[in-house]
Amino acid sequence: MKPDPDVPTPPPGLPPGFKIVSGGQTGADRAALDWAIARGVPHGGWCPRGRLAENGPIPGGYRLRETPSGDGAQRTTWNVRDSDGTVIFSLRPELHGGSAFTRDMARNFHKPCLHLPSQLGPEKAAAQLRDFIRTHRIRRLNCAGPRASQEPGVERWVWAVLEAAFPPKPEPAPAPDSTLARGPAGPNPPAMTAPENDQLRELWRMQRALNERIGVPTGDLTEAQKIEWILNYCRAMSQEIAELTDSVPWKWWARYQKFDEQNARVEVVDLFHFLISLAQVLGMSADDVFQAYVKKNEVNFRRQETGYTEKDHDDSRHI
Repeated sequence: MKPDPDVPTPPPGLPPGFKIVSGGQTGADRAALDWAIARGVPHGGWCPRGRLAENGPIPGGYRLRETPSGDGAQRTTWNVRDSDGTVIFSLRPELHGGSAFTRDMARNFHKPCLHLPSQLGPEKAAAQLRDFIRTHRIRRLNCAGPRASQEPGVERWVWAVLEAAFPPKPEPAPAPDSTLARGPAGPNPPAMTAPENDQLRELWRMQRALNERIGVPTGDLTEAQKIEWILNYCRAMSQEIAELTDSVPWKWWARYQKFDEQNARVEVVDLFHFLISLAQVLGMSADDVFQAYVKKNEVNFRRQETGYTEKDHDDSRHI
């Protein structure tokens, strides 16, 4: 069977048959699943009946099975029981609540357990995680930790450690004679490097988490829902553009206005929030947008080289 081109190749260094397991709660659980999906690593696990999480139902894109009970304790217990080992991520040095319960369950089942507080730093934590997986021959890793409301920002810690432990395989650079590398007056700006592209993926993950917290899932929408949210986000961006316009002294008949560059930067970031949401409504991942941008950039350069004297609607059909 040929590999699916839309599914990322798992990072090198992972043991054969490796799988990420989590309960799907916001925070550490969800971040581990998001990393697995972004990196093409199989994922799964148990979640409470009804797919309950603190911000509403867990989206169907996460391949989780429901326990008979809606109690999160059963979910935690079963994920520890059915895994080869558990890693608990946290920002604080001590474990509390559900994270402490996870540790206790690991002890009860005599399963290896590793706690990675943020005080370790990503590189040291990544080294400990790799050693933990190798020493205990873990193929099914249960990832746990506090929910987003308990330790805001724990998602970034989980992502940083997993990324440092198993960095993705770098994308090959384009051939020197590629048309993507030429412009009318010399080379184009260099293509985005792997770390920068990872930052783009992280923006996508963060925006999806924010939309879910707001209660607006942007995946698996019907055509009618897509139309509704395309219009909603276009209206929102129109308002943000108006606010951006107000950051500069556009009234040529008035002398009181000043250029508010700080607010202009904020409005640009607000626009990115809605633009990323719009891309997600259309089913575009960060990698999809990156590849489409590269292709459209090539078209735009070609238009400049030919003088762009006529509009060709077919020159972008391949994007």
